[in-house]
Amino acid sequence: MFFNIVFTQKERRKLAIFHLLEEQHELTIKKISKKLDLSSTIVKNILNEMENEFDAFCFSGFKLLSKNKINQNLPTDLNYDYYYSYLIQHSLPYRAIKSSLFYPEKNLVEFCQENFISRASAMRHLQSLADYVQEYDVIFNRSQLSFKGDERLIRLILFNILWAASRGNEDYAFYVSKSELLKKLAELTKHTSLNWSFVGKKEVCLFAGITTQRIAQGHYVEDDPRYSEAVFSNDHRIKCLFGEHFSIPSSHQDSEFRFAQFMVFYAPTFQYENPTLNEALDIFDKKGQLLSSLLKELDNYWQTEIFPDDRVFQHNQIVHLHLFNILFCYYLFPKRVPTLFFLMNYFHKKKSSSYYYLKEHFTFFLNKMGRRHNYQWLSICCNDLAEIFAWLTLQCCEDNENSTKLQVSLVMETNYFFTQDIKNFLKDLSFIELKELSYEEIQPIDFLIVSSVHLMPKETDTSYYVVNFLEGKTDYVKLYLELKKAHENKKFHLLLKRPERKKLPSIKPQLFV
Repeated sequence: MFFNIVFTQKERRKLAIFHLLEEQHELTIKKISKKLDLSSTIVKNILNEMENEFDAFCFSGFKLLSKNKINQNLPTDLNYDYYYSYLIQHSLPYRAIKSSLFYPEKNLVEFCQENFISRASAMRHLQSLADYVQEYDVIFNRSQLSFKGDERLIRLILFNILWAASRGNEDYAFYVSKSELLKKLAELTKHTSLNWSFVGKKEVCLFAGITTQRIAQGHYVEDDPRYSEAVFSNDHRIKCLFGEHFSIPSSHQDSEFRFAQFMVFYAPTFQYENPTLNEALDIFDKKGQLLSSLLKELDNYWQTEIFPDDRVFQHNQIVHLHLFNILFCYYLFPKRVPTLFFLMNYFHKKKSSSYYYLKEHFTFFLNKMGRRHNYQWLSICCNDLAEIFAWLTLQCCEDNENSTKLQVSLVMETNYFFTQDIKNFLKDLSFIELKELSYEEIQPIDFLIVSSVHLMPKETDTSYYVVNFLEGKTDYVKLYLELKKAHENKKFHLLLKRPERKKLPSIKPQLFV
């Protein structure tokens, strides 16, 4: 999603070519053309542009293309991540967002003049950004480079995109200097809980800067009665201190103060066990009747339908705090909450059979609850919640499944020296259990590691991997991937065999291949 918002097709091609430069040897224009399905002329033009860009950001004199030959001896400090960041900083959508936040008086005409681009090209390049924010009922006026909609969502969108682009490292031109902003935040941490870790400090500072900027431009958040589902401080002294630090008029202090507290739920910091967890859970249980009741229903559903034998999930405090935070966010914004989770693509590429099992059950549960009074909002965000809940509880699910180990047998010469390396490798894999294969005792084996296909038992369809000792090398990475694939498939088939207490839609066989 983020990739498509900030990068044009040409920039995506540049990154694809740079990836090839790092990963493959002896590249030619012809090879790149074939891999990316582009003409040689387009590839050559892109390489020339990339060379000019390298020259622009501190690598002057480096020749990427010389007499149609590609120089792959890239400077030490020039890597994919560096180039990726450079392209983001120079992308039109990113510059438009910065212009909107820091120079609101500028319109599209002035923006185009500064960036040496036509109005038509700017409108075209900014379309993906306009489409993205529209998902949250926010309008991006490309002619005025301004946002219109729920101010809370606008700030969240700005935070996510600026963080994804810079990780808080760029020296943004906030009305308040970064050092002054940190002093104000440090003062607030004496009175309230803020994540002051190395990265947490950057996140808090960036969001505080965006808040300062938007307030200075006269944009304020509106209050929301649904905040009552969680416990918010109403300490007058802290509220006044907050208003003073961020120059908030008294008429908007209440709504801004409550939204600032909402951010603790939106960006939760319960990463590790800490003494405040029990206290936090007690507060949630006493305050939020609607959401705490929903969590209790979820606990019951987990124990009766998802993992009937599990007695650990209901006592996992960190997971429950995250579940509450997510429910609270979607209770306020049922259509969709702008988060890095959906902005980035990383999580969407690694889905196991356990994930699909959980998502299916959560979808069923949320649809059922969405038919009840006061829970109709769940039907709007069911898909998003089911996906997030599946990711969040995946470790709980896999902890339950870890008792289901992959039964592996070594079928190779009895000489100890042949097996010692492989046994040492396997003993570090928690999901593996070694079993002897013998004629006398027949027992279920899930995977065979053999030294030759000639040693494979007859009439078996067991998965196997061949280790050729005569070759003198073993690809342990490939072996590990084969073992993981077999284990995932075993867990998937065991999930299918679970007794169905409710009629759920059939699970599609998402096997690892």
